[in-house]
Amino acid sequence: MRLSTFARSLALSTVVLCLSACETGGPARRLDDTSVPLMKPGYGLVATTLIERSRLYRTDQPIAVMSVGTTMAFYSPVRGSDGSAFVVQPRGETRASWVNPDQPGKADRGYMAFLTPVKPGKYYLNTLLVGPMSHQESVRPKKEEPVFEVREGEVTYAGSVQMLTLAELSRGGYEPVRKSVEVVDEYAKDMALIRAKEPRLSTVTIRNGLARQAVSN
Repeated sequence: MRLSTFARSLALSTVVLCLSACETGGPARRLDDTSVPLMKPGYGLVATTLIERSRLYRTDQPIAVMSVGTTMAFYSPVRGSDGSAFVVQPRGETRASWVNPDQPGKADRGYMAFLTPVKPGKYYLNTLLVGPMSHQESVRPKKEEPVFEVREGEVTYAGSVQMLTLAELSRGGYEPVRKSVEVVDEYAKDMALIRAKEPRLSTVTIRNGLARQAVSN
C-alpha cells in the first residue's frame, strides 16, 4: 500500500510546489496571519510540529545541521478512506511559524509548527523529503505510524514529527550516516505553543488525533 500511495504523493509534490510558488509569491504565511481565514469550507486543519535533531554518530554530541526549511512531510489517506494526499511544508497553503524560542541555540534550536488545510478522511505519515530540491533524500518511518482522522471544521493534532540525523565529520563538514523519523504524541506542549501563536484557535474544537478522542477548549 505504501509504495503506491508514496508514488502518488511524489507525483503530487511537483504540482504542490508549482501551486505554492504561484499562490504565495513570497515567504510562508504565519500561524497568526489574519489576512486568510482560519478554516475554509469542506476542510479541517491538521496541526503538527517538525523537530530535527542532529548528533555525532559516535559521541551523540549535538551538532547544528538544519534542513527544516526545506523538509516536506507527505501524508497519505488510508486505503478505502475519503481524503486526498497532502504535504506539510513551510509554503503554499500551510501556515508555519517557529516555536520554542527559549531554546535558540546553535543546535536543537526552535522548531516549526504547522496548520495545514486538509480534506476530511483518515491519514498516516508516509515519508519525509529532506534537503534542497537538487538532491532531496527520502526518509521513511521504520514502523507503521498511527492513523488520525480529519473532520471538517475541526483542528486535528497529528503529532510531533521528529527526525534524527546521525553524522560524522568529513572534510570540514558533516556527512550523514543515518536518518530516522517517528511521530510522537506531545499534544499538551505542542498545542499550547500553537495556540499562543494562533489565538483564533480558542473558538475551534481541537482533537488529539493520536489519542482517538476529542479535546475541547
